[in-house]
Amino acid sequence: MINLAETTSLLDETTQKLTSEPEHLTAREGIALIDQWITPLSSSENFKPISEQLLKLKEMLISDSVDQDKVKSQLGVISEQLSLMAPDMGSEGEMPSLVEGLAAAMRFAAGTSKADLSEE
Repeated sequence: MINLAETTSLLDETTQKLTSEPEHLTAREGIALIDQWITPLSSSENFKPISEQLLKLKEMLISDSVDQDKVKSQLGVISEQLSLMAPDMGSEGEMPSLVEGLAAAMRFAAGTSKADLSEE
């Protein structure tokens, strides 16, 4: 399990990569980010659903022909899960806002909004 400082740093790094020119984020970079998240998320029962969705996304990115629409849809699924979990991350500190920021960055990278995801 990674500590709070490492988690905060990884949240910042991931959010930054997703918001600064997401169209230039390569499959290899996406896989590297996912690999950083899988172990800590898998070690917590609360985060296993997200780690499972990240593994699905990784499989999509490993594919010889990456289907951008499916990747964007999967980012939307993960962002929705993160948004639902953010309030439960505690009322104190910055963790809820960092998690919601990551969810927003994923929606941005997917080219969707929270309202788009609610309609699906």
